[in-house]
Amino acid sequence: MNVRIYKTTDEKLIKEWNELWEKSSHAHFFNSYAWFAVCKEIFKPRNIRIACVYNDNELLAIYPLFEQKKYGVKTYGNPGGRFADKFCLLVLDLDENVIRELLKILKTFTVSIEEVSELFYPWFTSSGFTKSPLVEETSILRLGDDPYRYMHKKKKRKMLNKYNRNFSNTKYIRFNGTDVKRNLKYVEQIDTKSRKKLSGKEVTSDGEQYELFKNLAEKFPQYLTLDVLFVQEKPIAYELGILSKDKEIGYQTAFDEEFKYFEPGRIILVYIWESMRKEGIEIYDWARGTNILKQDFTEYFEKQYKFYAANKLVLSFWYLLDYSKDLILNNDSLYRAYLFFKNRLINFL
Repeated sequence: MNVRIYKTTDEKLIKEWNELWEKSSHAHFFNSYAWFAVCKEIFKPRNIRIACVYNDNELLAIYPLFEQKKYGVKTYGNPGGRFADKFCLLVLDLDENVIRELLKILKTFTVSIEEVSELFYPWFTSSGFTKSPLVEETSILRLGDDPYRYMHKKKKRKMLNKYNRNFSNTKYIRFNGTDVKRNLKYVEQIDTKSRKKLSGKEVTSDGEQYELFKNLAEKFPQYLTLDVLFVQEKPIAYELGILSKDKEIGYQTAFDEEFKYFEPGRIILVYIWESMRKEGIEIYDWARGTNILKQDFTEYFEKQYKFYAANKLVLSFWYLLDYSKDLILNNDSLYRAYLFFKNRLINFL
């Protein structure tokens, strides 16, 4: 068994990467070559490191890293940074020797590795990495025979009654493949009237994120879906989804605030899950973050962790800032104060 570090990809490595992704039961979109390639084009990292573990000439694990800045300190981390919803490590299986060999090499870099799943958590902690106080959660639903089985009966009845009562006034379209790029206009239309617009979190206001989607839709359309809900021909809600083998990730969603009474965020899920069943997709992943809607539909949440490896001074600095960030994000008063001073500073500058 040996570890090789590459600074770029060639046809041979790309072929090995794609073959490993097809074989692995731990493959998802964010550890695919497609994600790496699109992020490389959009973010243009100054330096790239690709850690690979081989047994003879068989690729067993691959982890690409982009040079980034964390609180002003140069480090390496997941391609795409904050846009990567999952840990970007790809392994053939959970072989302890393979994972430990890889982590041993990663510790020689200054790294800030985010979205580490519970599967890999024990190896990171036992390998001497420092855990950040920031912890994310992602919500998972296996559709099964009844995707509404975890809902309170009253909420379920209310939602399905609203769906049936308004069925004749609504239209739903699911765009796949190359049709996604041609219909991103609906994302733009809905974003401008969504609650996310007020907080600056809509997809189209973030240039890098929107370019990421457009690039994906052009270069790797097989991974994307765009679901749009219409009321009397007017687009009122969308979901940009990412396909990952037997799973769909609801990566970005928004709805027109004017139609809030209609509960479009819930109603569109009824349509999406019907489409997923027809396509043989069994698992729905809401991506990072929790809210009441997600808690209504599922009881299954998976934690995702952040780990560092750096010198003691940098570790202390990162830990303190992440701790402060966690404190602010989980306290409404502190978060409002943070936004106030942030906006004042932006206006001053």
